[in-house]
Amino acid sequence: MDKHKVRGGILLLLALGVVAYIFNQTPQEQTVETLATPVETTVEKEKPLSPPVERKPMVLRGESRRYKEYEMEVTAYDLSYESCGKHPNHPEYAVTASGKKIGVDIFEEDGIIASPENFPFGTKMEVEGWGTGTVWDRGGAIKYDEKTGRYRLDIFISDRAKALEWGRKIVKVKVFQDDE
Repeated sequence: MDKHKVRGGILLLLALGVVAYIFNQTPQEQTVETLATPVETTVEKEKPLSPPVERKPMVLRGESRRYKEYEMEVTAYDLSYESCGKHPNHPEYAVTASGKKIGVDIFEEDGIIASPENFPFGTKMEVEGWGTGTVWDRGGAIKYDEKTGRYRLDIFISDRAKALEWGRKIVKVKVFQDDE
């Protein structure tokens, strides 16, 4: 058997064991009632074990991080012409409103979010059912909807079918505040 496959299998089992351990050590979550206005809350953070490969909740043990929770309308986008209006040969293809290029400066696994200007570039968010990400982009329809009283967000999902499968959802979004 190929020694790389054996090592890979061992590393996978080890990673699964670490995830199971963390899951069993995580404090129970408390239900947060969503109100029309944002609610400031403090949560405990876990100390990271290693650099994340997937988007993880922004909860680190031993520290606290303030956030405001909103109910938002969240859609998904990809790099197709139908989604972003640019073909791959366009000079601004895959370039976000912040100037960062998807696949060069920022990556899908880091979690890329398009938000209204109310949330500055670099703002960290946790989107229910998707994971955590950072605001690096804007969009024409990404704004506050006065009719519904909700902000709109767009999350980047590179696979077009998965982006379409996400569709349009009303979910809870935690917007983390800078403590510095």
